Amino acid sequence: MGSPICTRSLATEALALRCYQESQKYLDGESYDESCCLELFRRALRDEQEAAWRAIYVQFFHLLRRWVYGHPRFHSTEEEGAYLINIAFSRFWHSLVKQRETEGVALDSLPRLLQYLKSCVYSAVEDAWRRQQRQPPRSEFTVDELADVLEDDQSARQMHGQFSPTAILHQAMTERLNSAEEEVVARLSWQYGLAPRQVREHHPEMFPTVQRVYDLKKNILDRLLRDPYIQNLRKLIP
Repeated sequence: MGSPICTRSLATEALALRCYQESQKYLDGESYDESCCLELFRRALRDEQEAAWRAIYVQFFHLLRRWVYGHPRFHSTEEEGAYLINIAFSRFWHSLVKQRETEGVALDSLPRLLQYLKSCVYSAVEDAWRRQQRQPPRSEFTVDELADVLEDDQSARQMHGQFSPTAILHQAMTERLNSAEEEVVARLSWQYGLAPRQVREHHPEMFPTVQRVYDLKKNILDRLLRDPYIQNLRKLIP
């Protein structure tokens, strides 16, 4: 692997750059010098230097992402990849810092450090998969249930914020409207809570009959019920 090229006197920024260059050689199967990476991990884990830990996070994020997405059970977890990556980094950090405090940890091998980091990724994915398996199955939306959720959207936004499941559902609905008529029906029905008769009274030039409003509401709901993304939100609605 050649003679060491990094010492403790090297600035963290320069150390991180050299670690990146040498770790890429290692991942590509080329001859490499691990002294820079070992020093970077030492500063992060033993000295608890924030700049060193941040450099490790940035440098190896894409490697962890590849491990997460390559895990055969990842797509069954229904978790975001970035969330599992952060869990893995957190486990790596807490585990090695705890070992440092009790038994000491040998930061003398880049392959071993990366292998342990990979094991943290796999345990994060496996734990997420097991949690998903324990969740009871949820039925799909019915027309009445979906209508109730949409009608409760305003109160849900006030209680849980713009990123509540019902708020996300409402946004998905507006993105799937096909005409100006549907936009008016959706806005007056679900944002303002007007009945079909009242919707027609506000826009008689657009809706010749109350039945037309009913038909448009039904078409919107039927379209949402056929949409896989909407049905997936069913798992998030209490």
